[in-house]
Amino acid sequence: MNEGDLVRLKTRYPIWLYSFGLSDGDLGVVSKVGEEDTLVYWLRIQKQGSVKNNLLELVELETK
Repeated sequence: MNEGDLVRLKTRYPIWLYSFGLSDGDLGVVSKVGEEDTLVYWLRIQKQGSVKNNLLELVELETK
């Protein structure tokens, strides 16, 4: 994962992600990558938050 990559939230567990306004499958842009946590700007809720790396999956865009 690199800065600027598009990522998807796998799950909103732990529960604080739900209270933050995120839903399963929400998309975000990676702002800063850490060893355990990644700072992500979430597109739908227009907020930035730190999430554990194992809760994110990289979105691969198809080109035609």
